[in-house]
Amino acid sequence: MKKQILFILMIIILALSGCSVKKDVAVGSVIQFGKYNIDTDLSDSEPIEWIVIAKEDGKLLLLSRYALEEKYFNTEEWSETAITWENSKLRDRLNNEFYMTAFSDNERQNIILSHIINSDNSEFGTDGGNDTDDYVFLLSADEVTDYLTDRKIRICEPTPYAQKTYRYIDSDLSDEYRSCMWWLRSIGGETNRFRVVDTYSSSIGQNGTDLSVPYYVRPAMWVKNDNYKNYEFTTAQWSSVYYEPEEPSRSLPVTLTSSQTEQ
Repeated sequence: MKKQILFILMIIILALSGCSVKKDVAVGSVIQFGKYNIDTDLSDSEPIEWIVIAKEDGKLLLLSRYALEEKYFNTEEWSETAITWENSKLRDRLNNEFYMTAFSDNERQNIILSHIINSDNSEFGTDGGNDTDDYVFLLSADEVTDYLTDRKIRICEPTPYAQKTYRYIDSDLSDEYRSCMWWLRSIGGETNRFRVVDTYSSSIGQNGTDLSVPYYVRPAMWVKNDNYKNYEFTTAQWSSVYYEPEEPSRSLPVTLTSSQTEQ
């Protein structure tokens, strides 16, 4: 009887101490981590939703569920210098301004400085530049092929903040279904061209697009998988279900299906 009472007391103490239950961060989970301008009210920031697209060696690869902003890969002006991911303004922005703005000191401790491979273009042989070490990066074309195997799940909708100008969003879609082109870090067929994920088809052309046009940004990063208390789980999980125009929903790129499980 005493053992039972002690056991019950321990359970109560643990509950009152705020011990969190460890959750299963599976590939396909949707989590909230960091804050950024999501809606059009710029007076406050909202949680960023991330899709877990890979899990290995005690770490998770996160990709923003929505495109967070529309940016030039480098600058609006033409550059005589050969632009690579290494020397691009977008890389600098993601690893400095975005990294410092979107995440708290505590959250940054969970983001891993990752060695990023910047391959040459396999068809045209264009130099992809040096490899880099980044906290935040764009996916490469190979990573999209490896991790987002179904083209349907590559479709991406901008946040209300990102789509405020409504530029380069598929005009064939209604206001309820807006897909956008999003940047990859992979070099295109010529110097100063970079590859993108297309809007409706989600294909990735080898030649890419020139840098005179701003497209949408979906940050990616590797984070530690051993500190669950820093990740807020949504009540749902990512699925590769393609959207249907007759189903009214703002969840264009992903469909939420089942609750997170606890271990």
